[in-house]
Amino acid sequence: MENKQLKILIPFFGIMLFLVNGDTYATSPMLIQIANEFGLNITVAGLSFVTYMLPFGFFTLIFGPLSEKFGKVVIINIAAFSTAIFSIVGGFAPNFITLCLCRALNGAFAAAIMPVSMALIGEKAGQDQTTLQSSLGKIMALMFLGGAVAPAIGGLISFFGSWRIVYIIYGILEFIMSVLILSKIRIPSQGVALKGVYKEAFANRNLIGTVLIISLVGMAVLGTFTYMGKFIEQKTGYSILIVGLILSCFGIGSMIGGRVSVKLRQKFQSKYFIFTSLIGVVSLLSFVFFPIIEVIPFALLGFGLSFMLIQPMLIAKAQSLFSKHRGIVMSMCAFNMCVGGGVGTLINGAILKNFSNYIYIFIIPAVLFGIIGLVLTILEKKVVHVK
Repeated sequence: MENKQLKILIPFFGIMLFLVNGDTYATSPMLIQIANEFGLNITVAGLSFVTYMLPFGFFTLIFGPLSEKFGKVVIINIAAFSTAIFSIVGGFAPNFITLCLCRALNGAFAAAIMPVSMALIGEKAGQDQTTLQSSLGKIMALMFLGGAVAPAIGGLISFFGSWRIVYIIYGILEFIMSVLILSKIRIPSQGVALKGVYKEAFANRNLIGTVLIISLVGMAVLGTFTYMGKFIEQKTGYSILIVGLILSCFGIGSMIGGRVSVKLRQKFQSKYFIFTSLIGVVSLLSFVFFPIIEVIPFALLGFGLSFMLIQPMLIAKAQSLFSKHRGIVMSMCAFNMCVGGGVGTLINGAILKNFSNYIYIFIIPAVLFGIIGLVLTILEKKVVHVK
């Protein structure tokens, strides 16, 4: 029964995440147009991404407990319709402040879709780690396939039309998918007692350590990817259309990573996180030492691959550490991921404003990837030693 439910949940939620993630990643090539239309510099325009990610992170802490109390499918339905509406409204924003407000509300409701969907997938996958990691890898592969094509879609539509049309189209497609989820998925709500649940979660040191590492991943990945569109434009002189196509290589790498992570995990075992983080380090340093068009697409591919080889494993580990409240776990994971991404975006924006140099925004995440790989490898060896 569980496997049959997974076969339904993964494609439905995966497509919705495809759209929501696309709505997010389409921003990167469009920042150039947004900045030009409202007479802003690229750093200020980047706030449209920050105002999406920070509410996204904060509201996961609210929607996680609500999903445990009122039912995960109920919360997903409400959030899916709301994020669709605010995505459409954002396309008609008359000024930058209104756009940021719409993006903030969009991010606030989108906060429920990714963590609550993954919590429900985790529940149906059960305690078997292979099934759990594989299921999370599949849904995250669909999610980041959305990220793969989003820059190209955003670049294409922006090139021939406007960044506004991008948000409107994504909103309409999200609305259609919301109707399908409402009509096709029926899972009874099972409310649980939530008193003291966060206190119990924060008392779990292993869980806290895992979600803090996820925040470093968010800082390294989301905080860096936001400005890659402008970096590529400066280095190549290509139009927003071509820049979007090049950025798609990150999402393609992410999609591949989501598909092969379990197999590579089994192959490399204790050396897995060193191997995966090394891919990220080499990819990021390639932007510093070889910022040429012949290398950039492959560096983006490796960057996305490394990200998705690490992320599903961290989420699966976090869920297994507090499996009786997966909604709470995913709230904590998403909160740390998005806050890390928002902080990384602000730091990188300040770096570009004060130093006008992209070298630092690639060196810093390269160092973070190295630290993440080293810490995870040490922690894993300690666990094996204890056993």
